[in-house]
Amino acid sequence: MKTIALRLLPFLLAIAPEICSAADETPPPIEYAKNFVKPKAILQVPPRYPDRAARAGKEGWVVMRYSIETDGSVSEVVIVDSSDYKGVFGDAAVASLKNWRYQTPMLDGKPARKCNNRQMITFVLDPPVGGGAIFAKKDAAIRNHIKNRRFDEAEALIREAHESKGLNLYEIDRLYLQEGALNAARGDDVAAIRAFTRAISGGGGHLSKEEEVLILRSLFTLQIKEQRFAAALDTFGRLNVLDAPTADDPIRQAAVKIEQLRSSTSPFAVEAQIDSNPNAVAQRPFFDYTPLRREIGITDVSGAVTKLSIACDTTTATVDFEPGWSWKAPPSWGECSIFVYGTPGTTFQIVEY
Repeated sequence: MKTIALRLLPFLLAIAPEICSAADETPPPIEYAKNFVKPKAILQVPPRYPDRAARAGKEGWVVMRYSIETDGSVSEVVIVDSSDYKGVFGDAAVASLKNWRYQTPMLDGKPARKCNNRQMITFVLDPPVGGGAIFAKKDAAIRNHIKNRRFDEAEALIREAHESKGLNLYEIDRLYLQEGALNAARGDDVAAIRAFTRAISGGGGHLSKEEEVLILRSLFTLQIKEQRFAAALDTFGRLNVLDAPTADDPIRQAAVKIEQLRSSTSPFAVEAQIDSNPNAVAQRPFFDYTPLRREIGITDVSGAVTKLSIACDTTTATVDFEPGWSWKAPPSWGECSIFVYGTPGTTFQIVEY
């Protein structure tokens, strides 16, 4: 893991050199809809544990995007990610969240819909204290295969472990950690980002602090390399809480440059692809992206993009895709995420203006 981070650090200081220059401190992020009072949940209905998962002794988690209406009810629930590639927990998580209730969302002192919320629901049979002896042997074997560049063998063991019975949250996090290291060693940065993100999404506390710090540092460098700048800033925020980089740390310097890039007028493009990796343990039928700026467009489509779902703090929208599509978010909409749907394997560019 340390090798991944160190190998990419020189790249961090080179991002957007024609736009950015070194700075002594991080500029404050641009804020939109800053007077939104985040509503608190007043009723959290626990999910029903799926019988199939309970019989297999499997644990897991589901992350969902949703909106909160002015009466506190939940709407527009969409699964964003899941620990289980067979989707065993998805229906139960969605059914649970739809029955949650919140305080009335308030914007500038008035009731308002609060959209683009994210919530993880975990499914736990017993508090995990670590992996069992059988899993520990598989974990060591996977690590050894990756170290010796026996990538196919490592991948096969990861898949086998994901399908095993009695898999707890700690073991799931370990598997995604190994999958991230495998994909990074293979040079598949996008798949590595997805796996590392899942490794630290399992509710927390299942990996050591040192492991989480190494994952966050590696994830940040990979996100920079793939120009996922807004996501990199989120990762930096988590790292800053866990183990704050020093002023001379290249990661902090890169975060400064991202903030400078946000206010630049020079466009930049991000290569994107709707998931089609046959080696991925869990695939998603869309490409999700959080823009750094307020105006974006989609160009150079190879394949078929069918629709886009836009989820912002105050508004959601779904639009059919047309060639030359571009969009500028009104400031009143708040922070936004974009979900691009289409044929698996479709590639395109997202241009930020």
